[in-house]
Amino acid sequence: MDLEQVRLAVAGLLDALGLDMPPEERDLTSKRVADLWVELLSGVGAEPAALLRGGFSEGHRDMVALRDIPFFSMCEHHLLPFFGKASIVYLPGPTGQIAGASNLARVVSLVSKRLQVQERLTAEIAEAVMVGVSAAGVLVVAEGEHLCMTMKDHTDVGSKLLTTSAVGVLRDDPDLRREAMALLQRRETEPGA
Repeated sequence: MDLEQVRLAVAGLLDALGLDMPPEERDLTSKRVADLWVELLSGVGAEPAALLRGGFSEGHRDMVALRDIPFFSMCEHHLLPFFGKASIVYLPGPTGQIAGASNLARVVSLVSKRLQVQERLTAEIAEAVMVGVSAAGVLVVAEGEHLCMTMKDHTDVGSKLLTTSAVGVLRDDPDLRREAMALLQRRETEPGA
């Protein structure tokens, strides 16, 4: 990413919008915005599955779930934020390899640091987990609030977009998929939880 080009583009946008800013304030704002965008898009070109390679060979055969992982991303259609939570369920593959929970959260963070649409974000997380731990199947459920919707006319405040992506046996086997969905919906107050 060309930081100077981003800074110049932001300065040009501020000028084009006709904002009455002293030149030194416009330059400082342009630099701050450019630095922020470099961070917001730091996942571009990165390989999220690599965060999971070298996990733990535990011979684990049952489903693993991590719920409510926060994410923050930028809508590629409007350049405004969307944010929410993603949950991941995976069934280890024949080697029984598992991932560290913090690494699953890092995958979500990395994938969200790109210009995104939520549907693709969900699918990219699922694919990264599938490849990264050689899983038999993965299910990802994401729930997000999109400021491009809520800021426009304020009628959609609080609306949430729900997306899913399933790969492998969690896509192909309806019984396993139902089991994975049920695992995500369990709460601590339920018996046996």
